[in-house]
Amino acid sequence: MSDLPSGWTQARLADVAEVRLGRQRSPKTAIGERMRPYLRAANVKWEGLDLSDVKEMAFTAAESETYELRPGDLLLGEASGSPSEVGKPGQYRGEIVGCCFQNTLLRVRFPDGLQPDFYEHFFREQAMNGKFAAGSRGVGIHHLGAAAMSDWEIPVAPLAEQVRIISAIEEALSKLDAGEAGLRTVRLLLKRMRETVLNAAITGRLVPQDPTDSPASGWQEWTSAKDDPFALDALPGLPESWSWVRAASLCDAVECGGTPAASHMTQGSGDVPFVKVYNLTMNGALDFSVNPTFIDAATHAKQSRSAARPGDVLTNIVGPPLGKVAVVPPTSSSWNMNQAVVMFRPGAAVQSDFLAIALQTTAVHGRLAATARATAGQFNVSLTACRHLPIPVPPLPEQHRIVDEVHRQLSVIVACERAVDLSVVRSAGLRRSVLKAAFEGRLVPQDSSDEAASMLLERIRAERAAGDASGGGRRRKRVEAS
Repeated sequence: MSDLPSGWTQARLADVAEVRLGRQRSPKTAIGERMRPYLRAANVKWEGLDLSDVKEMAFTAAESETYELRPGDLLLGEASGSPSEVGKPGQYRGEIVGCCFQNTLLRVRFPDGLQPDFYEHFFREQAMNGKFAAGSRGVGIHHLGAAAMSDWEIPVAPLAEQVRIISAIEEALSKLDAGEAGLRTVRLLLKRMRETVLNAAITGRLVPQDPTDSPASGWQEWTSAKDDPFALDALPGLPESWSWVRAASLCDAVECGGTPAASHMTQGSGDVPFVKVYNLTMNGALDFSVNPTFIDAATHAKQSRSAARPGDVLTNIVGPPLGKVAVVPPTSSSWNMNQAVVMFRPGAAVQSDFLAIALQTTAVHGRLAATARATAGQFNVSLTACRHLPIPVPPLPEQHRIVDEVHRQLSVIVACERAVDLSVVRSAGLRRSVLKAAFEGRLVPQDSSDEAASMLLERIRAERAAGDASGGGRRRKRVEAS
């Protein structure tokens, strides 16, 4: 840390504050222990502490005294599977009486004269700008460590300036919070607009009907001895030239995929692209840039039932989330898919893009999803339900008009969504800039009448030394701003 503002100084964290790692989880309750609420890394969010899910753990009386939190304590995520999450801070303000903390957190307890709000913002800036990530260690699980945190250099500003900086940060961040809340509202409205367009498309309300259009036809009625999950007589009415048609009647094939042995699959390149659920999207496009997997030609030939080709429409039958849909693109003449994906091969009476639109709507896919069975948090839709699924089918010329209008309206919505996403990124950048400027002394002006931070630091060190000499029994007297 260099180029500190006039009147500031810096210190090693452990020289001015207490740094402690939380308690290891006890496998069972021992004699003399009692259950106490405790916080863990999952309770620390970017915006502060989330106390909606607080667990309990057994502590002895001595442990309770050691690990009990006090208002003003800062908790930092000590360990995370993502380095960008390491060091994320939250301040305990006394919300839960007798609350303790676990060893996935580091507690930093500041003396009077060093404002917890000031350092909560400082630690958040260090975490957001990747400084804690750079100082973490470990593979898989990244640790910040009490030793590394103890050696962390922190800025010490005059007490009065700390208070001014806290006020300026909170004013700036509150404006950003309000802007981001507005962006979330816009994003929700755009999502509803998308749903409205899609549902209008498959109910005959998006484009006018043309009486000269010939009603859709050309399919063969399909029947199955298996249970039918859909009651056709309960379906809503459609325009006169439209029909409800079961997917297996409308399509040349409705098949689910299969997964070959891992030895027949390769990553990045190969004979035949192999589609998995993560390649499907919520907007009808297939994204094969995500972990592209391929199978060899011989395996593709053996899995002929799950072979797909350009124009086929795919959806996932294992979730959550359900409702991903993609049209197979012409980038390859042959494709294949795993067992969590179902292929609808459009027949002569339905256009691929229209079928993909229908499968994205609550009026169609919502009925399919309603048949899903949940097992251990996973939702599964049967191939039988996919074949029975009723699809609203307009005349082919109207399908083309619907597809064109959907693409036109959704292109506007997509452009708006991109603008919202860009604004969210900019807001996050502004948030980091505000914090960075604050701790470089550029957010509020310095005041030459403020007591220099070096004098504040001397008093803190003297009080710590006196406390150590006397056993540290009494709480130090508050240092007032000059």
